[in-house]
Amino acid sequence: MKKEIKQYSENKKTIIWIFAALCDWMIILLSIAIALWMHNFFVYAFAVFVVGTRQHALAQLGYDGAHYLVSNNHNINDFLTNLFCWWPLCIGMTGYRRFHFEHHRYVGTRLDPELKMKKFDKPQWDIPLKEGRMIRYFIEDLFGLHITHVLHYFNEIKHVKKKQWTGTIIMWSLILLALYFTHSLEALFIWFVALSTSFWAVFRVRIYHEHLGTGYTHRVTVPWWYGLIIAPHNTWLHYEHHRWPNVPYYYLPKIRKLIGKDNITSVRNLFESFEKNKKIPSGKPLRLLEKSNPEKAF
Repeated sequence: MKKEIKQYSENKKTIIWIFAALCDWMIILLSIAIALWMHNFFVYAFAVFVVGTRQHALAQLGYDGAHYLVSNNHNINDFLTNLFCWWPLCIGMTGYRRFHFEHHRYVGTRLDPELKMKKFDKPQWDIPLKEGRMIRYFIEDLFGLHITHVLHYFNEIKHVKKKQWTGTIIMWSLILLALYFTHSLEALFIWFVALSTSFWAVFRVRIYHEHLGTGYTHRVTVPWWYGLIIAPHNTWLHYEHHRWPNVPYYYLPKIRKLIGKDNITSVRNLFESFEKNKKIPSGKPLRLLEKSNPEKAF
């Protein structure tokens, strides 16, 4: 098994990653174009939802870029990830890497930045968590009622140094010019409303099935539509990602086959279990800090 996993980690297929990113962008641009053409409130609302799900999908592709899994050349890796994912989302690669690597290293402990984020959002991540409350939060997210939490998260993963804003500023300057001369400035409204509403709504649901209620990582199966909308690009294989973070996302299904399907539950059963769990406050560490080898936290 080690031999196969090593091959997966070394055999990066940049073209697969680029194709996936282009597909997400095609859906985004098509949704915006249809909304601008129709000029209908309900079409705009649907476009906002679709765009937000694909913004979230691009962020998942950014995971691989943060782990240097897009290309063996680190400069090319970072450029492609910034170009397709982080610059359009106004996210800093350095800030995100710091946040994400610390999450991997200290998952479930008091040093896990994701737990710190959940503590800031309390009591929204409290367990027991009933289905009705999950649905209510989802709807509230779609209406932008938790925008302060969105801003807090983006502040945690922003550019670390001022010069790192250069790429973001250049990209958005070019976008603004293009939209201005094509009389399509309404596209900005769709993009940023989606980023503060539907992006966060699907982001929240994905977070539920990853670490909520455990000091480690859940292993789940999901229906096809959930994988498409909520956990794209094999993000639902989060246990495998945590255990082998040097393996690109498109190999994770093969990793699951290699290691077997023990201790796996459906995402539906997992969500139902949240209603019966003992009380766990938002952001409470459920695992002691392992000073000897924290990387073993899956």
